[in-house]
Amino acid sequence: DLDLYVANDSVENRLWLGDGAGHFEDGTLFSGTGVNGYGLTEAGAVVAVGDPRTPHFDGAYVLLPGVEAEVREAGPDGFGAIWVRTPSLMRSYYRAPELTGRTLVDGWLFTGDVGRLDDTGRLVLVGRAKNMIVTEGGKNVYPEDVEGAFAALEGCAELCVLAERYIWPQHDLQNERLIVVVRPTSEAARF
Repeated sequence: DLDLYVANDSVENRLWLGDGAGHFEDGTLFSGTGVNGYGLTEAGAVVAVGDPRTPHFDGAYVLLPGVEAEVREAGPDGFGAIWVRTPSLMRSYYRAPELTGRTLVDGWLFTGDVGRLDDTGRLVLVGRAKNMIVTEGGKNVYPEDVEGAFAALEGCAELCVLAERYIWPQHDLQNERLIVVVRPTSEAARF
C-alpha cells in the first residue's frame, strides 16, 4: 500500500519519514506528507509508519514490507510485549552476549515496548515496559497515556508522570501512586 502512495514522484506526493519522540505538524517541515515512524536501531531503524492516507496520526503504525510483529504475553486488554522480525535485524550487541540472549530470540527482537495489533494488523503502542506503573489498586498505568490526556489541557506547556517511589524509594515497589509534574504556560503561570 505504501509503495502505491509514493509511486508518483512529484514533490506533493513525496513521503517524509521521521522517528524519535517528536511528531510532525502538518506542513511545517517539508512540502509533501510527513508521517511518524516507529523503529529501533537494533531492527535497522524504522519498522513501521503512521498511515499517510489518514489526515492525522491516530496512534497506529503500518508495518513496512518485510517486517513482522507479534504481541507476546498479552493481558486481557490485548496489550503485551512487542517483538519484531525484519531482514535488517542486528546480529548481536557488541561484546554483550547476555543482553543479546535476552533481546534476540529465534530471529525475533524484543523491543521493550508494550502494545497490541489492531484488527487491521496495525501496531498500536502504549509505552515502554520499563515505564509501566502498578498503582495501589493493581492497575497497570503507562505514563505516556496520562501525559497524553493532560497535554491537551489549556495552560499546560509540558508535563511528566512518574511513580511516587521512583522519587522517594521504598522497599515495596508495588502499590505505587502517580505524581504529575506540570510546567504551565507563561499565561497560566500568572494566575
